[in-house]
Amino acid sequence: MLLFKLSYLKIVILTIILSAIFENTMPASKIITRKFYQYEQFSLRKPLDFGNRDSKPAIFPSDFKQYLSNHNKGHEDAVGQIEKIWETKGKILLEIGCGNTELTGIFTKSVKEWDIAAFLADIGLKDVNIAHTERNILRLNTFALAEHLDEIQKDKIKTALMFHDITKDNPLENYIPEDEKLSGILRLLVHHLEASEAADMYLKKAGYSDEYIEEAKRIILTHMGPIRGSLEYKGNKVGFMEKLRLEKLALIENALNESNVNKDRKEQLIGYINQLKQGFPKPETHLEKIASDIDMLDLVEGGVLKIVSLRQNDAGFNETLEESFNSVMQSAEDLELNLYTGVAKEVMAYVAQYWHSFASYMQEGDKFKEIDKLPLPAQKVAAFQKCYGQFQQANEEIVPDIIKAGCSI
Repeated sequence: MLLFKLSYLKIVILTIILSAIFENTMPASKIITRKFYQYEQFSLRKPLDFGNRDSKPAIFPSDFKQYLSNHNKGHEDAVGQIEKIWETKGKILLEIGCGNTELTGIFTKSVKEWDIAAFLADIGLKDVNIAHTERNILRLNTFALAEHLDEIQKDKIKTALMFHDITKDNPLENYIPEDEKLSGILRLLVHHLEASEAADMYLKKAGYSDEYIEEAKRIILTHMGPIRGSLEYKGNKVGFMEKLRLEKLALIENALNESNVNKDRKEQLIGYINQLKQGFPKPETHLEKIASDIDMLDLVEGGVLKIVSLRQNDAGFNETLEESFNSVMQSAEDLELNLYTGVAKEVMAYVAQYWHSFASYMQEGDKFKEIDKLPLPAQKVAAFQKCYGQFQQANEEIVPDIIKAGCSI
């Protein structure tokens, strides 16, 4: 009996010692069950913090155990081996995905190695906006060559494009929960501001320099548009996004002041509105102008079908399929007033001709009117997409390369 007690006591003491060793040597690698949190200020899901990355890189528990068993010099040597490996690879672990124990995403010092679609899906971005981001990044390759960008410049734009729409699918109840339509408009109008904040958080976690982060954030902040256009507003001609800001901002502010949304969140949204009163930030640097052009061009490339589909599925628009298409095409034509680079203007001229050809195809046999006879928006969108697919097959020789690349809606 005494021997049993002594053995049991030894086990307890050994357990305490091992626990202390692991706790003292692995401050950044606690074994935890992953889950998402909502910010108190906005709804982007927050990755769990692995500890202070300024002092030590994160060490995953499974790696620690492996090296602890493989190295005879003890746990100190094991920790050193792991730190050396992660520093050599230049990787910092962050938990960004769904699940309980497996790491589903890895941030690196270069976005070249990021699984962008998986990251955006884990954040909660819908397929339609993930595809838009992918098209933008694909389009960047053309601009990098035409504008003679080096790898660092290209990397900054790619990073900004990855984050620029990251909050577009935040839950509407986190804006003006009493008014779904105004909530959707507010989310659209402030998504550049929220995306900038989200990028700041993630990029700091990934170890980017302050200078790099500020440049990426500025690119995100200046992507909004079209600002210039042909739409009438109190005697002035403006673009779609600018008209939306001018028409809805006061209404949104009044509704927000009366809203029961969380106090801290309300203060944050009011701060955004005060910034919007000054207008949307405009691109100034070469990289900002390139990124703006890349994003704008999506409206006349893969984005035409995307926006027509969104408008048809949004009861707030209450318009025919042809009205949705014509509205998008009007905004697309206004894009030329918002482009900066020569390559963007050349692409715009060619792609615009392509969509005008598709419009003529749809008008033959009153295809718009036939589709509008269908009872459900989803049926109309599906029929519209089918018509577009048939048009593509019949006119393959004129389909722009970016659309051929397969980044669909």
